[in-house]
Amino acid sequence: MTRPLSVRIALAPILLSSFAVAQVTWSNASTTGAPSPYCGSCWDSGRDRLVAFGGALGATELNTMKEWDGTVWLTVNPTVRPSVRRRPAMVYDEARGVTVLFGGGNAFNNDTWTWNGTTWTQMTTPTAPAGRFGAAMAYDKAREVVVLFGGFVPSGQDTNDVWEWNGTTWSPRPSIGGVPIARGAHRMAYHEALQTTVLCGGYSTPQANTLSDVWSWNGTSWSQGPNLAASICDQVFAYDPTRQRIVLFGGLRITAGPVLTDLNATYEWHNQWTQRSPLSIPSSRNAGAQAYDPVNNRVLSAGGTTAAGITFADTWAYSPVSPASANSFGSPCLTTLGPVDLKELSLPYIGLPFEQQIIDASPTAAIGLVVFGGSNTTWNGQPLPFDLTAIGAPGCSLLVSLDVAVTVLLTNGSGIATWNLPNLASAVGFQFFTQGVVLDPSSPLPFQVDMTSARQLVIGNP
Repeated sequence: MTRPLSVRIALAPILLSSFAVAQVTWSNASTTGAPSPYCGSCWDSGRDRLVAFGGALGATELNTMKEWDGTVWLTVNPTVRPSVRRRPAMVYDEARGVTVLFGGGNAFNNDTWTWNGTTWTQMTTPTAPAGRFGAAMAYDKAREVVVLFGGFVPSGQDTNDVWEWNGTTWSPRPSIGGVPIARGAHRMAYHEALQTTVLCGGYSTPQANTLSDVWSWNGTSWSQGPNLAASICDQVFAYDPTRQRIVLFGGLRITAGPVLTDLNATYEWHNQWTQRSPLSIPSSRNAGAQAYDPVNNRVLSAGGTTAAGITFADTWAYSPVSPASANSFGSPCLTTLGPVDLKELSLPYIGLPFEQQIIDASPTAAIGLVVFGGSNTTWNGQPLPFDLTAIGAPGCSLLVSLDVAVTVLLTNGSGIATWNLPNLASAVGFQFFTQGVVLDPSSPLPFQVDMTSARQLVIGNP
């Protein structure tokens, strides 16, 4: 990994003294077909679908299944499926390539099901959490486990236990130190940049009100972070990896009386809360389907309901007005182990660290470079791409101008370069190019290098 590298020198020709004013918006993606309120939902990254199951209309629980294909909602009718239920916990298990569903329903189910895109399978587990509905789950990408917390239980006291699913069984996880109070209807999301599961809000049955606290789980202990300004439950809560922050929208607030308040504010979290002012925004609602869509780099909010029982069939998408982008061009060198690649761990936004990772390099390689350039057509008066045959690397080409280069230390064929982008509005829309280079002692070439394809990048405003 490298230390963050400032690219102010490379961007100097376009940098002015203006300070960035961030702009985001909600846009209507569909007016029909959204799943019922109180369904379980998650993004299936193996098939690029938002999967929704169950829910309720009034007192009637459902086992309807729908999938969003990026344009419309499709009703899916597998012969075998979980029983009717509201508020099941759902998340996509990336390590196993399946959607995991647990519990839900007025029957306080404690069954575990997996969906592979074709078939639901009920899992037989040696141990499992007690029956509940309104629990929350998140997938811990670093540890490759599903994390479950809390939920409503038959006693009416709620629960605050932590369980983790490894694809075969559930294991209870005691915490070192303090723990969040018991609750249901809360939300959790895994923050990839911080490698922690974040819990927010929820409803306490004994207290008869919603909660405003925020906690982070690292697999061993909880730590409490800055609270929301006011309490909330059943909100949209999804992690945006391109901007390295969690997006919160809408939800329901319940206070003494009881007083029920429908919400439609938008907040973002990265160690602290920032309220955003989108150019457009959905009406107040809670308990809809939700997910981050990595194909289109946007947070989705579908359907939902109000405290008065008004339901919605529309789907909304949240993203920056001036988004960042990344596209590949050119060809990598052909190596004996296959092509080395350069990928983004985030997208380039002003004022934020921008991370790229060299992957699939030879395990014997210890050092790489990421080249940053302002052009993909010329360098030092020479046209690009520049063939490296003359220096002993036939089949390899420099694809971008070599304006800045940062050294990347490789471990098991992988390493990360971090670029610090200036927080200047004049940098929005600036185009630049990068390419990875690996010094490969196992390469058969006289000049022992492997080179990735190149990346065309545009800086956005978060």
